[in-house]
Amino acid sequence: MNALMLDLQTLSEQLLPILGSIALIFLCVVLKRAWELLEELTKTVKDLGPTIKLVDQSIEKVQAPLDTVVKISHTVDDVQEKASNSLNKVTQVISDNLDKVKVFFTDMFGRDDDQSMGEEENSEQFHEYFSQFEDNNQSDIESVTLQTEDKEDINHD
Repeated sequence: MNALMLDLQTLSEQLLPILGSIALIFLCVVLKRAWELLEELTKTVKDLGPTIKLVDQSIEKVQAPLDTVVKISHTVDDVQEKASNSLNKVTQVISDNLDKVKVFFTDMFGRDDDQSMGEEENSEQFHEYFSQFEDNNQSDIESVTLQTEDKEDINHD
């Protein structure tokens, strides 16, 4: 058993320096590859500068049309709101005066063919009755237009 241990000791004394040298060579190769990777990474990061500037310029070019779209969107929202309010007003007035509207249409469509003489009078009554809605809607449209122009003036400043 002692002879075996002595033989293993002699073998270890000879192999350990060789295995240590191989490990050091392997470590040097790994460090060299890591260094090359860092150099490539540094080069790539340096090359990103112009690309980032180009992307920034492209975003600035796209921003102006997006601002215009946002303005148009707000204008459409305002017009929709005013149209909805006008429709609600018309509906409310019609529901409040349903009896008058019913009589008007009954008189207009419930007549004989010989009674075409009163058609002009019915048309005039209709226009008088609903002219108040046109005035209200026109003022609503004008207010939306003025609001939109004010917003554009503010955004241009």
